[in-house]
Amino acid sequence: MKFKVFNTTFASMLFIASCISTSANAGLITVNDATNLDFSGDFVYAVNFAGPSGVKVGDAVFTNMIANGTGSTTGVSVSGFNRNLTWAGASNLGGGTNNDGLEQVMRSIIWSSGLNPGMFDIAVVANTNYRLQLLFSEGCCSNRHFDINTESGTLHEEVKGTSLGGTVWAASQTKGYAMSVDFLATDNNLDIDLMRLPSGDSNYLISGFTLEKLSKTSVPEPSTLAIFTLAILGLVSRKLKKS
Repeated sequence: MKFKVFNTTFASMLFIASCISTSANAGLITVNDATNLDFSGDFVYAVNFAGPSGVKVGDAVFTNMIANGTGSTTGVSVSGFNRNLTWAGASNLGGGTNNDGLEQVMRSIIWSSGLNPGMFDIAVVANTNYRLQLLFSEGCCSNRHFDINTESGTLHEEVKGTSLGGTVWAASQTKGYAMSVDFLATDNNLDIDLMRLPSGDSNYLISGFTLEKLSKTSVPEPSTLAIFTLAILGLVSRKLKKS
């Protein structure tokens, strides 16, 4: 009986550790207001695709990049996109300075228009913790269907419009979308790929992104999680021996 209890506890501890190690990853976030996202911190990049430069949302001051990487953002390379300057998605998020700024970022996009894939290369510093936020808006179609991947599986998400069975993505002027992930850079380059998926409107798109440098304690490291789990297991083991 003690062995069974210990096995159950051990499995529970491993599950907890697994949840902690992946809790920084998030799926598709609905953005009704700038407060739904993180715009407070040390931003290495804040990029607005095909929109105005100098837009400020919280601590993030956005630079502008047009399709295929032309623009003024040093350290960011883009390929496989065209631009749309009159996109209506997320163009009415509400009042306030930050919402007004975010609307300017969201209301323009770069998109595939027959190209595939769309690729970003972003310069980072190895062994540094970051928070990546990808910003999207939909001014056209509720059958959007494309895939987003970052290197080493840091972020892997399928965008699937509601008319295709998805639960979140739909055309809207009053909401946008985002994906957010915290990660530890393993080298000096972050690769992000957007790829078409079959069925629906497979044109991928994006409005902008932010990359924030985090403190060392912002992202739990695997070694820390392992030590935490072993400590808990040790306490449970001692308790079982005493009983």
